Amino acid sequence: MEDKVIILRLTQYKESDAIVTAISSEGYVSFSARGIMKISSHNGALIQPFNELIVDLTEGKAGNVLKSASTIFTSEASLNQLEKMTALFLLGEITLSIIKEEEDAQKIFPFLEKAIQNIDKFDELSLVMLYLATAIKVAGFGPEVNQCVICGSKRKIVGFSFEEGGFICQNCAFESQIEQRSTHLLNMYRYAFKISPEDICRVSFAAKDNLLILSELNQYLSDSLGIKLKKYNDFISILQA
Repeated sequence: MEDKVIILRLTQYKESDAIVTAISSEGYVSFSARGIMKISSHNGALIQPFNELIVDLTEGKAGNVLKSASTIFTSEASLNQLEKMTALFLLGEITLSIIKEEEDAQKIFPFLEKAIQNIDKFDELSLVMLYLATAIKVAGFGPEVNQCVICGSKRKIVGFSFEEGGFICQNCAFESQIEQRSTHLLNMYRYAFKISPEDICRVSFAAKDNLLILSELNQYLSDSLGIKLKKYNDFISILQA
């Protein structure tokens, strides 16, 4: 069985074997890779996080087993740059932490594919912000960004609130005492939650705006969904160093 996959995680077991967690257009894929932790292993050089591969799997007693692999795209260049490397591992954590259903994994795959293929020439902060928003939306927790979440009006949108569930119009913002946002930030939120895979590496935003929205997305994950991204603080610290 051949499949196109993006490697997300390797978990070593025994002395030289690993369990590989990957994602494909059909959902999550898990397989054992024998001997890939050996220095001499040909497949070991390929089965690395964020490489996109064609893998040939066979069914073993305990699940899928890797027979061979060939490269579609390698993230080696990005993994040699600290900011890019940290961004990639955060993308992997976002995927595994938020995307749980097979149908959702199928939906997020083209976004992740586009992200890893373009991160070496695109602003990693914008990319992480947009990917996190996309993952939240794909998992079914995205806010309303087409109209006021309270009254349904599409006019005079002035606020955004995760607690309320999305956009807030002027009248509802006044009644609910919700802080008004700039038109630019509102447009960023709308863009972030409505993009296609082709859009994820198309527009780069100012660092201060990315950091603000990324912080709010991360806080929403923690407060409302109970998801704490362990690599988030590392990513922010490296960017601000």
